[in-house]
Amino acid sequence: METARKLAKELAKNCKTFQDVQNALKDLFKTTLEEVLEAEMTDHLGYTKNSPEGDNSGNSRNGYSRKTFKTRQGEVEVEVPRDRNGEFEPRVVKKYERNASELEDQIVAIYAKGCPSGTLKATCVTSTGSRSPRFKSRALQATLDEYRLTIEEMEGRVQRLESEIHEHAEKSVHTPVIKALEAFRGIKETAAVTIVAEVGKFSRFEKAPQVMGYSGTVPSEYSSGARTHRGRITKAGNNHLRRILIKCAWSYRHKAWMSEAIRKRQEGQPARVQAISWKAQVRLCKKYQHLISKGKSPQVAVTAVARELLGFIWAAACEVEKQEIRQDGAA
Repeated sequence: METARKLAKELAKNCKTFQDVQNALKDLFKTTLEEVLEAEMTDHLGYTKNSPEGDNSGNSRNGYSRKTFKTRQGEVEVEVPRDRNGEFEPRVVKKYERNASELEDQIVAIYAKGCPSGTLKATCVTSTGSRSPRFKSRALQATLDEYRLTIEEMEGRVQRLESEIHEHAEKSVHTPVIKALEAFRGIKETAAVTIVAEVGKFSRFEKAPQVMGYSGTVPSEYSSGARTHRGRITKAGNNHLRRILIKCAWSYRHKAWMSEAIRKRQEGQPARVQAISWKAQVRLCKKYQHLISKGKSPQVAVTAVARELLGFIWAAACEVEKQEIRQDGAA
């Protein structure tokens, strides 16, 4: 607590108003986060700044980029280090993350407990991926090791489950539909299996709006005479299906393009399925940008994209199911 009191006295020296206190806390957050990011860059490159070990290492620091975070005290601009190969991705704050309120609370809490900045930096770096021990205290190191073992156990469990999902997806009667769904942007094997498991046979829905209603992503409606008002989505359908669709829909925030990973997943798929997948990309990417330009929030825009994405998925899945019926009939 002695360190916390010293820090509080230091911050209070030039604080005469509430705004001064806010600015002091913002400066504390900025300085601490920049120190942590520098530590992450050192951990990523494997050598400290200006170290001769970096000569001919194949990668090095390449200045900084500015990023604005939203904190409880207001917006804070932070300098994020870059590497020449463009491979560095901060772990303490994700690439597209802007809201840092929780991180701010953690930083203030650690300072309040009296931990020095060096310990804070070690805590953040170690908890975000570094495997080397950083604590001198045996108690802190033992606690960290227990947390790390728990995380590794959970990661192993996820890997085992994904392996089981892959094995069943390759041998299931729904395999053709699962592979067709993987041709879409933002849908990989686990997401495709989840969607198929929640919907079942897609052709049981006569039209795309019916499966959209099943997912609960359609807007609610309040009508009286000639007056029609559309509100929030109903959420009256399958919660799990809706959640996975919205998660996949976030991939359509950027411009349409055919990545190498998507090309690989589309190999062996019918030309009709590939055409539906590309049409979905073009339309949904434009739709997201259009809704954002109209002042809609990203969450609302993504939900609208998820609803239409399900329509494209329905079209592709029905195409595959009809093809399977034709092949069975010919056999």
